[in-house]
Parts: sequence; structure tokens; C-alpha cells
Amino acid sequence: MCIINRVKTNQCCGCSACVNICPKQCLELKEDKEGFLQVRLSKHNCIECGLCEKVCPVLNTKEEKELEIEAFAVKNTEESQRKNSSSGGVFIALANQVIEEGGVVCGAKFDKDFHLIHDFAQTKEELKPLMGSKYLQSDMKDCYKKVKNYLLQERLVLFVGTPCQVMGLKLYLRKDYNNLLAIEVVCHGVPSPLVWEKYLEEVCKRKKISLNEIENISFRNKDKSWRVFNLKIEGKDKTILKESLHDNLYMRGFLQNLFLRQSCHNCPAKNFNSMADISLADYWSIDRFHPEIDDNKGVSAMILYNKK
Repeated sequence: MCIINRVKTNQCCGCSACVNICPKQCLELKEDKEGFLQVRLSKHNCIECGLCEKVCPVLNTKEEKELEIEAFAVKNTEESQRKNSSSGGVFIALANQVIEEGGVVCGAKFDKDFHLIHDFAQTKEELKPLMGSKYLQSDMKDCYKKVKNYLLQERLVLFVGTPCQVMGLKLYLRKDYNNLLAIEVVCHGVPSPLVWEKYLEEVCKRKKISLNEIENISFRNKDKSWRVFNLKIEGKDKTILKESLHDNLYMRGFLQNLFLRQSCHNCPAKNFNSMADISLADYWSIDRFHPEIDDNKGVSAMILYNKK
């Protein structure tokens, strides 16, 4: 039986594991009316091998179990790196170490049209676009296949994604690799890429600019404050837009769950079921629990699940 017969549209998390695993390339991801990527049958040559079902997070949720974890509040000691990070700057510190050891890093970045995709970095210079929170769902394309190829080459791989993307990767690989470090970002849910596209169109119209004049977008600019951050859109030598999370329409809609993917409301990878090695999050309320290290410039919560 093919996965499209077992997983409803409102259940699919769009992780792309089934598309990557299909030996006959029967499956593809297509945008639905809300802009979310949904699995569709592209060719009618399914051999009913069942691989797509074996790698689906929706069909392979595990019973919740108690975990032995270690939890830390973390700040990157390189202030410039922490300033350009959403919180404490943990990702860039780990990613730099992986690059120094000859490894590769896989994470989310914007393409030239500001669509979010997962891509690879093999140099420190290539890491910058992977930094920072991006409140969208990335297109994984064939990243799982490439991750596996790097692992088989015995290269160290750092993979960063949402819990469902990490779970999709782990199920796709079907075995544990000592040279894989998988990090999940604690996720609020993924908003509609179509809403994001329409939002950018409106910004360009209002500011009387074209999309190609935008050079950088930061969802979590901390120029004034970590707690009350800004969505900042920059062009060449100018700021096009800078609005706080309370004033920006896109951020307000996202934080109020107005345009999240339906499956996010019943996430198959929640409650630490993603099989990640590390969870990363913003350490909100650090001022209540560890005021001695709070400077309103960003602190990360880092949860470790194994000796890796």
C-alpha cells in the first residue's frame, strides 16, 4: 500500500522522507492551496514495497518514554556570533567545530527568491545563511539522500531541522550513525509559505521596491532587545523594514497560530520523539531562573540526550 492511501492531508508534516526513499520515484511534493508541500503520486508505477510507510513520522510514532537528559543554559563567548544568532549562538559554535573537523552542515537558508530550502555548508563562509530562526517550513528536496552519502563517506554531518524533519531523517536512514549529530529546534509550528510570499509582495508594494532589492531578512534581529526582537528586512546600505514582534503583521499571525500547517496541531515528533541528539531552544525566562547570566542579548536552552 502507498503512503498516500494511509496518511491524510491534514496529518502529513511534509518532511519528504517518503519522497526521498521511493525506489521508483513515484512520489513528489506539490504545493496545496495554502502553499504547504503535500505528498502526491507523480507516477503510477508503485510496486507497493512499503518503504514510504516505514519512514513516515505519522505512521511510526513511538510511545513516550522517560529520557535521561542533561540540560544547559548556553551563551556563545564570541559576542559577534551571539549577536547575529537568534538566542545564545549555539548552532554557529557547533557548526564551526564540525567544519574544522572536515564535516558538513545541513540546515535551512533562503534562496534568491526568499523561499526557504535546506542546503549544505562545507566552509565557515557558507554557514552564515544557515544562521538564525526562520519562521517557515523549508523544502528538503533531496537532502536526506545527500546526508546519507556524506555519512557513508565517513564524514561528520551536523543536521539541523524541525522535530518532524529530524524524525524523517532518522527513519529514512533506518540505522544510527556515529558520525551524525542531529539537532532539533524546538518548534512553534510552521506557517504557510504562501502567506510569507504574499507578505513579501505586500512589503515590496508598500515600500515601492522589487524583491531583488532585498539582500537580507532577519526574523529575530536583536539590535535593541533579545526579548522584544524585530523582523528586519535589509537592502543594499539601507533598512527597508524593521518592526517588533508586537507590531509586525506576519509575526503576530504566526505567534497566534493563524496560518500554521494543520499537522502541527498534532505533531508526530513532539514530546522528544524525534530521535534528535540535541534540542535547541530560546531560554525564555532566564531572568527568573539564572539572572546572573542574563544580559538580554540571548541565551539558549540546550538539551542533550546521549554521549555524542
